[in-house]
Amino acid sequence: MRAAPTWLNSMIIMFEGAYTHGPQWTADD
Repeated sequence: MRAAPTWLNSMIIMFEGAYTHGPQWTADD
């Protein structure tokens, strides 16, 4: 995998964290 800038890593971590904890936009599905 290609080295990503820190802001991109932060975005990925944030998205993964939200997805793991159950994002609100899919909670009512």
